[in-house]
This record gives sequence, structure tokens and C-alpha cells, in this order.
Amino acid sequence: MNYLQSIHNAITYKGSTLVIGENHFLSLKEIERAWDGIDPEYTPEKAVDAVKAVLPQKIYEELFPNR
Repeated sequence: MNYLQSIHNAITYKGSTLVIGENHFLSLKEIERAWDGIDPEYTPEKAVDAVKAVLPQKIYEELFPNR
């Protein structure tokens, strides 16, 4: 699956309709079916590093003092 197909699948995901305040966690089977699995380039550690790169801790604390 190429990048554009992956984006299309994410945008057009036809899961259950949620109302405000509801949550839905995708099962591994749903992820496999919709997107052919999780791309190893996007591990949780890499996501944390990416957020820290664009939003340093000091700025985060200034933006969200009452977290």
C-alpha cells in the first residue's frame, strides 16, 4: 500500500459512528484489514521524539500551565 492509499483509508475509515465523548480503540485485526498493519517507522518512541522536537518541554509547560 502506498502513502496516498494509506491516507485515503484513514480519511474514509467506516468504523462505528461515535458521539462526543465516546472512544473507540482499533483492534490489531482492524488495523491489519484497513491499513495492512502498523508501519514500523511510526513506533511510539518515534512519535514521542517527534513531538518533543517540535514542542520542547519548556514551551509545553508555558502553553499548558494547568495540565
